[in-house]
Amino acid sequence: MSVYDGAVEVQLLAGLPVFGSYPADDPERALVMLESVMPIEVRRPLPWWISIEPKKHAVAER
Repeated sequence: MSVYDGAVEVQLLAGLPVFGSYPADDPERALVMLESVMPIEVRRPLPWWISIEPKKHAVAER
């Protein structure tokens, strides 16, 4: 089992529905899967900090 010991920041994603099955025991894999099917970008500005935000082009389309 993988454990994430750090901070996760989520910005302006309240309107995005999430459907599907994601591995709760592997957060890194779950984030990769979500990023591949949703208009989000997962950034890691620091080793212990994950930032989840809308993709740049997704914001411009609105």
